[in-house]
Amino acid sequence: MALLIYLIWTLEIIQPGTPWQVPFEVHKTGLGPSGKSVFASEKTIYLYSSSGQLLNEFDSGESVEGLWIDNHDSIWVLSSGQLRVFTSRGRLIDAVEVLPQTLGPFFMQNSPILVNEMGITLFQLNHREPLSGKAPSIFQITLNLEDLYSVNTSGREVLICKQNNHHLLWYPIEGASYPFQTLRQQKTRFFSSSLKHSKALVYEDGVLEVQTPKHRWKRSFTLDTLLAPVWLQHDKKEVLAFVAEDRVFRVFGANGVERERKLLNHRPLHLLNLDAHRVILTMYQSRDILIYDFSADAFFEETLEATVIDIVRNGHYLLLLNKEGHIRLLNLKTKP
Repeated sequence: MALLIYLIWTLEIIQPGTPWQVPFEVHKTGLGPSGKSVFASEKTIYLYSSSGQLLNEFDSGESVEGLWIDNHDSIWVLSSGQLRVFTSRGRLIDAVEVLPQTLGPFFMQNSPILVNEMGITLFQLNHREPLSGKAPSIFQITLNLEDLYSVNTSGREVLICKQNNHHLLWYPIEGASYPFQTLRQQKTRFFSSSLKHSKALVYEDGVLEVQTPKHRWKRSFTLDTLLAPVWLQHDKKEVLAFVAEDRVFRVFGANGVERERKLLNHRPLHLLNLDAHRVILTMYQSRDILIYDFSADAFFEETLEATVIDIVRNGHYLLLLNKEGHIRLLNLKTKP
């Protein structure tokens, strides 16, 4: 009976809750850790509650290139040459001038990260004490580097690959950076790290390399270079999930042994964690959703009402947006 309930919940993970529809074309999407969502359509910003209620809308004054919500429900907006932060009521808190972006933008630990020709910068809002008399302001943590090829964020780590194939692990909150040794002298496209300090890299030619505390291995089949591999954990074990260019979803153990595989009917679009032991995959021009659960060692499939065009995860919340403007917001901690 317990297994039946578990399977029903897993198969219906995309269905609970009442979806809502936005009456505008969505250009950018942001999701906060509290479940509030924010959308940009041209220059207008729309803020919604976790239940789909429109809380506020305001004119940002510029076309939006990046959009995020932080832990304090502050709304970050990247426009041409400027990064601004607003309150949930649309009041401007602070703004800084930024150089044209060469990579990204990214969002890590509820902070935007921007990359330009001079280096990489993490931005945070300095929330003052109420009695200090000082208004909140943006402060920056910058690593000055030139000739960057790729930047990948994973947990609290940032892997930086330079054009000369040199790699650097940056911990912006701690203010530390260290050289990172790879098995191949190649440029890295994607990087993913696990809670057990295992690391997966996808090189520019698509080759996969894995480094764990006990094993180091690589595979020569070509991965889909539009998706980063994802780590899953259960019962003190971990596996790596990824999709190859032959449209095969594969799951490998940390020791390099293949555990599962599944042929996809369409090209993959999104691949990200639902939680520590589950991953969700959406596909181009398809209403099908695929979920792999490491704890059950099984795949689950579901067909949605319309094709998913965007999927965002923040904390315990997952937001799905389909091409008709319907939105489903899931609290991943809610179980029967």
